[in-house]
Amino acid sequence: GIPLELGLRRLSTTVSGRLGMLADRLVTRMESGQTLSDAIAKEGDTVSPLYAAVVEAGLRSNRLAEAMESLVGFGRLLQEVQRRVRLALLY
Repeated sequence: GIPLELGLRRLSTTVSGRLGMLADRLVTRMESGQTLSDAIAKEGDTVSPLYAAVVEAGLRSNRLAEAMESLVGFGRLLQEVQRRVRLALLY
């Protein structure tokens, strides 16, 4: 419910490491007039092709928030599968 640039700026100040730096670079590019798609494309291999494709699809369908929520859900599911596989390997 907040403008994308503000959300990314907040992310860049509250999250450390690569994600925080990425958010900062994206905001800087967007504030200079680039679209989110263009800002992500400038990152090259830093941003996964899957993430870039989901963002692009969300922007084109005017459903970016839902697309990102879907991606987060997929990430959580992947983490859970990895956790279960590790536990199974321990046994």
